[in-house]
Formats: sequence, C-alpha cells, structure tokens
Amino acid sequence: MTALRPLLTTLALVALLLPLSATAAPDNARALQGLEQGKVVWNITLDDPQELTGQMRVIQQTYRDLANAGIEPKMVLGFHSHNVNYLAQDLDHIKLEKMDAVQRFQEQLGKVAELEGVRVEACAIANRFFGMKGKTMRDDVHVVANGYVSFIAYQHQGYGMIGIH
Repeated sequence: MTALRPLLTTLALVALLLPLSATAAPDNARALQGLEQGKVVWNITLDDPQELTGQMRVIQQTYRDLANAGIEPKMVLGFHSHNVNYLAQDLDHIKLEKMDAVQRFQEQLGKVAELEGVRVEACAIANRFFGMKGKTMRDDVHVVANGYVSFIAYQHQGYGMIGIH
C-alpha cells in the first residue's frame, strides 16, 4: 500500500484540479452589462520608474479589454508626485542609475498616450514642489493647475478613480 500512496495522492490532486480547468474562462460580462463608456482617472503617485512601466502595460491591457468588449475607453492619467520628474522632455536631471528605467517608462507612456480617448495630466503644484520649474514636459502631457481639482471634476463627470501608489 505504501508503494501506491504517491500514485493515489497524484490521482487525488488531478481529480481536484479537473473541475477548475473545466470552468469557463474568466470574463467581465456582468460588470460591463449596459456600459457604453469606460471612464477612469488613474491617480498615479507611484514613483518607481520600473513599476510605472509595468503599470502602463496594465493600463494598455485595460484599454484593450474595454475596447474588445465594445466599451469606449475614456481615460485620464493624472501624475502628481515625484513621478512628474519622469515626464520631462529633457531627462538630464534623472540619476544615471534610473535613466534606463525612466526611458522605458516614457516609451510605454507614449504608447498609452497615443490611444484614442486618453489624456495625460501632470499637476503644476507637484511640478513646483518636486523641482520641475523651468522643465519642459513631453508634448503628450498636459499640465493642469491643480491635479486634485481635475480629479474632483472628472469624478463629477462620471469617471471612476483608480489609484496607482
């Protein structure tokens, strides 16, 4: 019987996993029912450029998933922390050890910014606070006077808020 124990254990595990693999693929059909637009403000305070690059990929995937479900994506990416330093055209103020990661982030951000219905905003208050005075932002970044005021306004227009911290 002890020789059969590993085989029986393996068969028991396979039997437990079979129902999981036989279920339907996950979807968002219930949540998206009746929705025509997917309006979201991404409240972005995360300041690690490598992690920001990954988040830009997730935002792109979210955009595609909405579009593939027949939902019109309407997205605002609101930057308002130290991360505004990564939105400049000229990156001479970025430490050398972060430069590659910031450039990869900028590349991914550019892909998101090109999508129809996407707007990228940076808070002027954060720009001043985090030393961006006199720096020129990328062409696809719109500087707003106060990012929080924008967030309030977008929420009153029906946008949901998702934080990336």
